[in-house]
Formats: sequence, structure tokens, C-alpha cells
Amino acid sequence: MLLKSCRIWAVLLLLTTVVLAQDAELPIKGMRIPLEHFADGSVKMQFSAAQARAPEGGGEIKATEALVESFDVDGNLTMSMTAQTCRYDRVSGRIHSKSAVRMDRADMEVTGVGMDWKASEQRLRLHSNVRVVLKGRGIGKVLPDRRSSSRPDPREPEREGAE
Repeated sequence: MLLKSCRIWAVLLLLTTVVLAQDAELPIKGMRIPLEHFADGSVKMQFSAAQARAPEGGGEIKATEALVESFDVDGNLTMSMTAQTCRYDRVSGRIHSKSAVRMDRADMEVTGVGMDWKASEQRLRLHSNVRVVLKGRGIGKVLPDRRSSSRPDPREPEREGAE
């Protein structure tokens, strides 16, 4: 009777271990997932992480030191976005983070805390502490250059011959 009881407990323990193992998250180091490709098959956008945990049956990937990179047709980097930690939903293509986030392009740098991003829309929504730095000549595209205005400056003396 005692032997039969021990066997039943052993079987239950084994089944519990098998069930729990099915829901386990697989640890991944150096993960890289292409998100979008050009017609020639080269990578247009990719998601990578130094470390990640992914459920075996699918679902959200929990990533640390996450990076999204976008490339042009020649393979040159056009945009990079980093997050300390994030969750990537493979089905919807959405990335969500509550940590510090940074997006860099040649013409701007955007930082903040917390984000929602969807690969197909390439739209970034930052939650708080947002800071935007326009680089180079980028500000001229956003704000008009008032220096070329035809209006006279009232502080300057009137010039002779001016009508």
C-alpha cells in the first residue's frame, strides 16, 4: 500500500513537472528577429536583445537591452531605438516598455520613459519625460527661418532711399 502510494505521488510529481515545463520561458541570449524585409530579401527592420525570455508556446517576449534598427536599401542604419527592458508581442508586432527609451536618427534624438510602438506603423508613443533634440539643419524644416523676412527691423535706423 505504501509502495503504491509512493508511485502515485511520483507519477503526479512527474506530470506536474511536465505541465510546468510546457509553460516555461526559454532564456535566449543575443536574440535577433527580422521585423520587415525589402523585396530582395534584405532586412529593412529588426528587433534584437542582449537577453530575452520567450514562452515556448508563443506570446510576449520579455527583453532586456532591446534594440530596434531600421535600414535603407543599401544596408545603412537609418534609425535605432533602445529600451532597457520591454515586451515584444510577436502576433501584433507591438513593443511596450516602462523603462527609459531612446530613438536616434540622423536628424533627431528622442528620449523618454515608457513607450508603445508598432512595427508596421513605425509610430512611437512615449509616456513621460519626453525630450526631442533636432540635429543639424533639421529645425529649419519645422520652424520657418525668420531671418529672411522682408519686414524691416524696427530697432534699425531707416536707410536713405528707402521708400
